Amino acid sequence: MFNLFKKYNERKENQERVEAQKKVDKTLEKSKLTTELYHQSRENVTYIEALLKTMQSQFHNIKTRGSEKNKIRKENLKDNIVWYKEKLEEEKNMVSYYGVNLHGI
Repeated sequence: MFNLFKKYNERKENQERVEAQKKVDKTLEKSKLTTELYHQSRENVTYIEALLKTMQSQFHNIKTRGSEKNKIRKENLKDNIVWYKEKLEEEKNMVSYYGVNLHGI
């Protein structure tokens, strides 16, 4: 009778250890994923900022006097700049979100 009770307690403790280990593994996996997403968002911010600088420089160097093609090109470039600025703002928000979750900043 005592052996049955002892085996039951051992199984219960073993099951609790397994569940605790699963929780720890899940937390570590979430932390690792958050770290990867944080770094990816930081890289995206750097890339988009560089791209915007290049596009803004192109925008200011397009001569629009007389050429309809250049006017259309300048309008398209302006639309792209606006779109990338929105994406840059989204990525900066993602960096701050993951930074808070990861570092508690």
